[in-house]
Amino acid sequence: MAARLAELGHSVTVGTRDPAATTARTEPDGMGNPPFATWHAEHPDVTLATFEQAARHGEIVLNATGGSGSLPALTAAGADNLRGKVPVAFGTLIGVCLVFARRFVGCGRRGWAGYSAGTAVTALALLLWPGDGGAVRTGVAVVITSAWSTAIAVDARIELSRPATRSAALITD
Repeated sequence: MAARLAELGHSVTVGTRDPAATTARTEPDGMGNPPFATWHAEHPDVTLATFEQAARHGEIVLNATGGSGSLPALTAAGADNLRGKVPVAFGTLIGVCLVFARRFVGCGRRGWAGYSAGTAVTALALLLWPGDGGAVRTGVAVVITSAWSTAIAVDARIELSRPATRSAALITD
């Protein structure tokens, strides 16, 4: 993502806990990507900084951390640096909540539709609410959306484990 955004003319800063340690790594990452220093040599327009510095720099914050790393990374970025910015990973999840809400309305499942829409609205309000406590509100938004996605997964598993209730007819010549 960083390379493509830089190619498009954006000023990009990649955030990490420890820039020196990130640059010093010599082994590929867990996904098999080359070490950051190798990648960075090919993309010198991209800056490497701490989470806090990167969040301060960006008008948009793209959260590309793994699920369990999101809250620590956003906390390290600092509430003041995130104020007024919606982390894109959350923006996407909020959109997914609304897509599911619409689907549930179409299926006549009003309770699930309300839960999905309510999760989206609550998470967005927590992320955009002005004032102190942004890191806490972001943490609460993570918990709320995680609970919603877990509930959706459990519901899908239950639905898939039920025997089919529809009948079909095959008409041939």
